[in-house]
Amino acid sequence: MSRPMANRGKVGVRGKVGNRGQGIVRGNVPVNPMNPFPKNDKFTMGNALAEMQSLISEYEVIEGPKNERGKIELTQKIEMAFSRNDLGLIQTIGNLHKEVFAEILNISHSNSLLHRACKKGNVKAVEIFIKHGANVNLVTASLKTPLHKSYNYQDIVRILLCSGAKTNSKDVKGFTPLHKAAVKGNSEVIRELIRFGGDWHAFDNIEKMPGDYVNDKVMKIQYEKFYNWQKSKVPLFIYQRSYLSNIPELIYKEILKFL
Repeated sequence: MSRPMANRGKVGVRGKVGNRGQGIVRGNVPVNPMNPFPKNDKFTMGNALAEMQSLISEYEVIEGPKNERGKIELTQKIEMAFSRNDLGLIQTIGNLHKEVFAEILNISHSNSLLHRACKKGNVKAVEIFIKHGANVNLVTASLKTPLHKSYNYQDIVRILLCSGAKTNSKDVKGFTPLHKAAVKGNSEVIRELIRFGGDWHAFDNIEKMPGDYVNDKVMKIQYEKFYNWQKSKVPLFIYQRSYLSNIPELIYKEILKFL
């Protein structure tokens, strides 16, 4: 006995049947043979292309630059990774291409990767760049060092100073990092710079010291006292005695002998 006409021509997958011309049925969703990955599927063509691009990118990183163009492409890859904060990829590139990576890090232009990481407060990126050979005293066209860009971040300032950054380098305006920190009013950074030898009495190009840019008079006095104490190299409890605050350093040392 033949099947009824209504059931002829139906095809199915896993026991599920579709209408004539509908093709394969996945679940309750008919599948277009020209687009087997519908939008509501977990695995879309977009995902496939992204996965393929990821594999190609990984291969390119491993292969490395063979000429000047390859170096430019690697630089672009690093820049893109930095813009996405993909520190894992940056670390991988640094480990695979140490010499080229260090060369890219130390290209002197308007803003190096280290300068930008310092300005953004990206501690991890700063550590990676320094580890892979970034020059902590590299200057921009306006003679700014990474330390000039770190006026808001005490931890980055400490990392740079412990890595050999010059405390009193000046930019084209004669600003030291202390001038910049004083303008921005970050007390932690000011104290950190003074602690590492920052000159509170350094003049810029218009004969102003860092303290001249501090609007709060109370804080200005405290910074001055802190600077003088650091310079005197004596215990703080001695310096804090008001009647000793104006005693010269040589007399401080004599006093220490009796303590």
